[in-house]
Amino acid sequence: MVSQKTIANCFRHAGFHSSPESEELLEDDDEDLPLTALAEKLRNRGYAIPDENLYTKIDEDLAINSEASIQDIVSNVLNSNAEGLAGWLGWVFWRKSRMPKEAMMRMTVNVKRNQYQHQMR
Repeated sequence: MVSQKTIANCFRHAGFHSSPESEELLEDDDEDLPLTALAEKLRNRGYAIPDENLYTKIDEDLAINSEASIQDIVSNVLNSNAEGLAGWLGWVFWRKSRMPKEAMMRMTVNVKRNQYQHQMR
């Protein structure tokens, strides 16, 4: 485990130096305080802290889609990767003229066949 002294030395070497105020903050054990108590403590020290309800309710109105199953996620990733790969390879081979048209068509058919087989699973 890394000691507190080691961490303090790292910050000191990086150019961060202690001040009496920062020493006071280090001495406080604020890690286990509830949000309301921590916010009040910071307000008492002069920090402009908005109402803690803002943070607790920040995502209540967030629009979300239905939850996808692992199978749906894997299927979407495989389909998007196959299409992206086919498009990228098509660009490389057509642009650089490194592959005959017939070979490119065979490759495209193989990618589409793999996509279809994956969808049928």
